Amino acid sequence: MTTATIDRTKNYLIIKIPLRGLKRREVVTFDPKDEELVNEGLKAIAEGRVSKSFRNVREAILHLKKL
Repeated sequence: MTTATIDRTKNYLIIKIPLRGLKRREVVTFDPKDEELVNEGLKAIAEGRVSKSFRNVREAILHLKKL
């Protein structure tokens, strides 16, 4: 099993998963006290409040115009 660490800042929810665990296709676990933060992040993804990274400003503006 691989344990993920979760950090929350004012503007970000950061989930750190060791890559070696993903390469081995291991189960990823996290501290039970972080369950609410993980659910909040998954809800944001499901609601479409998360976007991909942009290579430049033009790409970001085009994405925002589609919303």
